[in-house]
Amino acid sequence: MPGHFLLKCTLSIMTFGTFANAHDFSIHEPHFSDNSTHVNVSLHLAHNISEMSGLQVLLESSLPEAFHDSSARHPPPRCHPGTREHYIEHITSWAWNKGGQRTRVLLMTGAAGVGKSAIAQSCTEAVGEKLGAAFFFSRSNGHNDPKYLFTSIAYQLATRNLTYATILDDQLRRDPTIVTKSIGQQFHQLIVAPLKEMTYQGHGMDDLLVVVDGLDECSNSQRQREIAEIITTSAYDQTTPLLWAFFSRPGPQIVAAFNSPHAVSSSTRIELPVSRDSDPEIFNYLRGELKKISEEHTLPVSWPSEGELQTLVDLAAGLFIYAVTVVRFVGAYDSISPPDNIRAIIALNNSNAPTDDSLESPLSELDIFYSHIMESIPTKVLPSIQRILLATTAFVGGKKAPQNASLLGLSEAQFRGAYRWLYAVLMPLDSDLCIRFYHSSFMEFLQDRARSGRFCLKAQPAIELRKSLIGKLRNIQCNFAAGAFRFLQRYKRAKY
Repeated sequence: MPGHFLLKCTLSIMTFGTFANAHDFSIHEPHFSDNSTHVNVSLHLAHNISEMSGLQVLLESSLPEAFHDSSARHPPPRCHPGTREHYIEHITSWAWNKGGQRTRVLLMTGAAGVGKSAIAQSCTEAVGEKLGAAFFFSRSNGHNDPKYLFTSIAYQLATRNLTYATILDDQLRRDPTIVTKSIGQQFHQLIVAPLKEMTYQGHGMDDLLVVVDGLDECSNSQRQREIAEIITTSAYDQTTPLLWAFFSRPGPQIVAAFNSPHAVSSSTRIELPVSRDSDPEIFNYLRGELKKISEEHTLPVSWPSEGELQTLVDLAAGLFIYAVTVVRFVGAYDSISPPDNIRAIIALNNSNAPTDDSLESPLSELDIFYSHIMESIPTKVLPSIQRILLATTAFVGGKKAPQNASLLGLSEAQFRGAYRWLYAVLMPLDSDLCIRFYHSSFMEFLQDRARSGRFCLKAQPAIELRKSLIGKLRNIQCNFAAGAFRFLQRYKRAKY
């Protein structure tokens, strides 16, 4: 996998030079390629792949970082004890078929930040041995390429069933290019065909559950629809014994796919609304998490007060991501005390309180909060923060901190020092030292001028920082081109 990652990054850098003279743009969910170099290097990779086992080929073409138990997602979003129990029970009962006849597909839809991913994670843990595989799309963390979905699912299923693994390994030894085919072909050859062969051999597979979270964050809206159609058609035609649970925003392509006749007859739908009915659960969540912070800081047992908790619940207005961000904000910053942080949040809202019903949704409250987080960053640190955030809109967000720091013109100490100001929205740097978002709503906020104003990554002074970043990438391109030429020359001499 490291070799593949290096190849993707270096080819991306070469193509990045195309934008050398561009102005006022952002790069979002990029897919870069350089065909001339790719052909030569691919021959070298193909030779290595031919010596690998089939399951190794499959693993190399999977995305373990998007699995439900991956360290890259630790700690994963999950429901606070005592919250969302009705939904979790509903889905797990469906998976175990406690109600008798059931559909093969379940779709839970809801707005951004309402808690779908937490429910999805909690369900993967609650169903126990019923879980066959799980894949968590994440646009902000770069886990959004549809080509990894079915390879990742097939690999996880292979770890659950030896017969399936054996069939799949043999199939990929004979044709390792299966992992490069269209997602429709991947689904058929990696999942449908091996399961059919198992049945032919007299080995069935239990109706295991496959969880797919964040389908709306898949990089291509047409692929979103294609994935939904592939699965609902398979469920309708009964080509596999698997159960599928999707968690997604109700994007137009996804809605269209699930509104088809065969999808309607083979799927169950659950809507997760932004509702004040969730207030008691949000109250319990805030009380429990803030109590932990209180104990860590040896604060009075009376903190926070019932009135402060209720105010925060009112501000969340049914949106769980607001409450979760409040907890991270209150507990992460060491510049002022947790009680002062809560008072700042409440005062911030009061100073921005509308005189009418101008707040259209809880996202407006979230935008105020995100703006406050950005405004809390010292002026001298803000350019470094913007460099880090701009890097995530290109392809370098998955690189390790020292590499990112060098590319962005920062020392590692400067990188870490700047990064800590975003602990409310970015996961702490772990042993892999990678930039990872808690939730995509923060980057969506930063890419919308109307919501983020002067902090928008498409506005000044971000434009100048973007130009500087592109200049550094061009220098890397030149150095890589020279190195690639020398590598190919040595490879040709060694081969011939």
